[in-house]
Amino acid sequence: MLSRRLVVVLVLAASAACAPEVRTLSYPDGALYEVGAWSGPLRDGFRRNTFPDGTVQREAAYARGEPAGTWSYFAADGTLLVRGAYRAGRREEEWIENHDGGAPKSRGVYRAGERDGLWKHFDRDGRLEFEKEWERGTLLRSRRVTD
Repeated sequence: MLSRRLVVVLVLAASAACAPEVRTLSYPDGALYEVGAWSGPLRDGFRRNTFPDGTVQREAAYARGEPAGTWSYFAADGTLLVRGAYRAGRREEEWIENHDGGAPKSRGVYRAGERDGLWKHFDRDGRLEFEKEWERGTLLRSRRVTD
């Protein structure tokens, strides 16, 4: 029974030693700028940045210092500007970018950190303006879309 307790205590101690440390950064006036998790010198876990008024500017995640998971960027009014995902430090899957005000700006997919497939680009009113075809980071063709 004693050895079982010792194992449990050692496992808990090891887990605590490896747990990320939450750190905060502030603007010169003391307002919160960033809260995020660190493992030693590396960013490791969820991270949130805010504008001086406290509105969310960015939500992101890291895994052992590399970008990981879903990242989102917001305008000061809370409008989503960019959302996409990272895997192994590289952009992956669908990325969306919006103009200020929320109208779509671009939509497309990354594979292994490179643009791939059809990317659509929109004007400030959200109308399709360009389509670009990519293959592993190489632009194959681009066409202007007219009404």
